[in-house]
Amino acid sequence: MNFTIASKNATILLLILVLLAGCDSQYSKLDEADVSQEQKSLAEDIAVKLMTGMKTGDYHQLGSEATRMMQRGLTPEVQEEAYESIYGQFGDFISLKYAETWKPTDGSYSVIYRFIGDFESDKPIEIRVVMDGNNKLSGFWIKPWKKKLG
Repeated sequence: MNFTIASKNATILLLILVLLAGCDSQYSKLDEADVSQEQKSLAEDIAVKLMTGMKTGDYHQLGSEATRMMQRGLTPEVQEEAYESIYGQFGDFISLKYAETWKPTDGSYSVIYRFIGDFESDKPIEIRVVMDGNNKLSGFWIKPWKKKLG
């Protein structure tokens, strides 16, 4: 792979993560009764579609289910690179299950859905899906599970 393209894709992915993680908002965990089941189901469907596509090599081109920033940033090429890294760290994706939902306390409309990913490794892995106020994917990443949102 051309280093310039790989570097550009890594920079775009990093930018997305920095924009999402750079918010200094405090978050509160939602009681299950306060979680939108429709949006939770949508977040889970997107996560399964992305992870399954990355595993099988049938990379998903994001469309209306995602913000423009995510459509431009999480391209099939970036998904391919990301899964190579994920596979190297955790093995193949197997499944995921819902864990919890968090919302910023500053009144913004994004909602964080945390899923525990089952991979070939025996480490618990977080698959985090962020949805905006328009039910669009605005953030997605995979990392080792931590009890705190961090």
